[in-house]
Amino acid sequence: MLHLPLLKFVMSFFGPLTRFLFGVRSDGAENIPKEGRVILTPNHVHALDPVWIGSTQPRLFMSMAKAEIFRNRFFAFFIRKLGGFPINRGKSDLRGLATAKRVLTDDNMLLIYPEGTRSKTGEMGTMHKGALVLAEKANAPIVPAFITEKPKLKLFGKIYVRYGKPVTLEELLSGWDESLGQDKLEYACNALKVRMQELENKEYR
Repeated sequence: MLHLPLLKFVMSFFGPLTRFLFGVRSDGAENIPKEGRVILTPNHVHALDPVWIGSTQPRLFMSMAKAEIFRNRFFAFFIRKLGGFPINRGKSDLRGLATAKRVLTDDNMLLIYPEGTRSKTGEMGTMHKGALVLAEKANAPIVPAFITEKPKLKLFGKIYVRYGKPVTLEELLSGWDESLGQDKLEYACNALKVRMQELENKEYR
């Protein structure tokens, strides 16, 4: 079980304040398993997306974060206390992947942005295979999520977080035909992207 007292405090104390100040609303949090390993895969629009996740569902979680933000030791200290750990984007990071796998095998929740970076338009970008690789190695279900927001944050605005039902890698591969030369994880990425996009609440644009 994760022991992240600072994250727990932030979620319980600042969660209601965040929902009030930024108009955060949510649906489907009951779809997140109350215990056990699970990968949460939201889209990524704003640096505060982990805050919206923390304010709309009850489970503590660890999250991958780009290695660049850990260069400042002071900032890195608090990111780690809030459950973040570094991952080098654009290249194989065996250490980061090992940390992610350990989080899951210890039956915790792991937050991964499958796009790998923030969208500047609010539209989803290219999906990466990292979440699917971990789902396969750790035998972990995936909970797709979609954060509907505008890239430019405003007080008393509109932010909507919707969580989908858990899905296994096998379910994402339904319809995959190896004989057609399709890459297995690329096919699963596309299937996951469709499930995430189905959760978008366009009324909150």
